[in-house]
Amino acid sequence: ALVGAVPARTDAQLWTWALAAGERYDAEPDPAGWHEIVFVTAGRLRIEREDGVSELGVGEHAIYSSAQRYSYAAVGAETARFVRLVVS
Repeated sequence: ALVGAVPARTDAQLWTWALAAGERYDAEPDPAGWHEIVFVTAGRLRIEREDGVSELGVGEHAIYSSAQRYSYAAVGAETARFVRLVVS
């Protein structure tokens, strides 16, 4: 089943991530036109962006422009695992 879609022009990157409980990653903005789709496979993940905050559990996703400051944080006692698709 299609989970979500964003327009793509030149590049697509598929990443797998894991953040231990309490761990955080702060990202720099991507160039204009870049987007991310994040899908959580284990634990809970909080995504803080300039345009809002999402807290996701297993099976949930978020789609947003990554041309802004954003961060990922593992919420709770479990490792947060997620798949990250970055497209431009």
